[in-house]
Amino acid sequence: MKKNRLIHLLLIFPIILFAQSKAITGTVVDENKMPLPGASILVKGLNIGSSTDFDGNFSLNVPETGEVLVVSYLGYMTKELVISKNLTFNIQLDIDTNTLDEIVVVGYGTQRKSDITGSVTSVKVDAIAVAQNSTIDALLQGRAAGVQVTQNAGSPGSGVSVKIRGASSLRGNNEPLYVIDGVIISSAGEDASNASADANSLEETQNGLNGINPRDIESIEVLKDASATAIYGSRGANGVILITTKKGKSGKTSIQAYVNTSVSEITERYDILDAFGYANYQNEALAVNGGDPRFSIIGDDIFPIAADGTVSDTAAEQHNWHDEIYKQGFSRSAGASFSGGTEKGNFYASVGYNDQGGIVENSRLKNGNFSINLNQDLSDKLTINTKLNAFYSTGNFAQDGDRAGGQRSFVGNILRYPTLVTNGGTFDNEDGISSPFTWVNDFQDTSEESRFIGSLALTYKFNIKGLKYKLQAGGNIRNKERRRFYGLTTFQGSSTNGSLSISNLESKSYQINNLLTYNRTFNKKHRIN
Repeated sequence: MKKNRLIHLLLIFPIILFAQSKAITGTVVDENKMPLPGASILVKGLNIGSSTDFDGNFSLNVPETGEVLVVSYLGYMTKELVISKNLTFNIQLDIDTNTLDEIVVVGYGTQRKSDITGSVTSVKVDAIAVAQNSTIDALLQGRAAGVQVTQNAGSPGSGVSVKIRGASSLRGNNEPLYVIDGVIISSAGEDASNASADANSLEETQNGLNGINPRDIESIEVLKDASATAIYGSRGANGVILITTKKGKSGKTSIQAYVNTSVSEITERYDILDAFGYANYQNEALAVNGGDPRFSIIGDDIFPIAADGTVSDTAAEQHNWHDEIYKQGFSRSAGASFSGGTEKGNFYASVGYNDQGGIVENSRLKNGNFSINLNQDLSDKLTINTKLNAFYSTGNFAQDGDRAGGQRSFVGNILRYPTLVTNGGTFDNEDGISSPFTWVNDFQDTSEESRFIGSLALTYKFNIKGLKYKLQAGGNIRNKERRRFYGLTTFQGSSTNGSLSISNLESKSYQINNLLTYNRTFNKKHRIN
């Protein structure tokens, strides 16, 4: 009898234990709310656990003594949950950045991010930087290691040379490739040159990147290693500069406006002879060689002396070329941006106007720009992106190229032309130098430019997490006319009864890109073939 009772108790005991346990179910997802298959589910302090299935679901019987549920997954931060009356859990795990080794796709392969630190440089675009610079390439100056930025002349909108890790070509173009929102555009070295004989001077190249408002830039990446050529071919041999413009964010519409005014002037000047110093120098030099004096100084006036010793009745003109030619340059800029969006899409639009005055009277650049960036989800899997940038500018540039003989250089003439003028200041000065006034009154280098950069992209998301297909079509249309005129008082125009050269640039480029990407963050213990 006692034996039968013992058997009954042994049969009933597991049923009692089962009745005192809890049936817990739940789902485990990642930071993107995608299922995490194989996540570990353990009851803290007890040797009881389970794992999630392919859809991230799990079920587990927990005894009454189980109080804490421990959820873990390789590469994610472990999470502990208190077991109470709630028997269903929706658990989201966060990435543990301390245990991950980020993989970066380079060309057709993959590398660790730590291995390409010196090959990829990110340029910080802050409010102070964009307020001080009116072009993209100027933003790079002093902000990216291994990138050398040189402005070839001092006029507003003049050419800027960008070299990444030095010159890589002895005879070809050393400028990097610029890619704006996936659209390849011409570099600063590719511009409408002068149609005259001086066309190959670096100083005469105007900036080929005018048109993109620095305030519209979200980020700049500089690719400096050979992997860039795997994507862009030989065009990327000099490096690649990737520029991404801003887009809107979900929320209320944001309106930002700005107005800037700046003044530029020369702070340091060369120490040269004034009119009296020049007259005394000429007289002393002639006296050393046994010659007669050339100038007679009477009070505050200086009179020329002819070869027969006759003193002129008309005093010579006294000039301080630095004070008379170099002025304060006033620049003004204004603009506004509008951005906003919803969960399904966003927009960003901006307008801007820039009037940049140089330190010489006839040196000025005016431009206006408009840009718009639209992103919209057409469905859960299909997204459309549209970007357009329009630009128009007019400019007048005072500085000509410095060529052999020095008589063709605007800055050189200011330094070399005598501060004492006796013949009206034309090019037939005894030193063969034209007066600095001729570059202000009898020389023009004007340009008129319009530019349109646009792209349209469709992105399709597959059911496989991180797998996307993107079809993008883009174009760059640029038209520019440049006119250069030399008057009769200039060295170049004196022998040709004036000289006018006209050059035109008509550039149209279109491209279609197909891109299939798989974007996932891998754990360092995962093997990538």
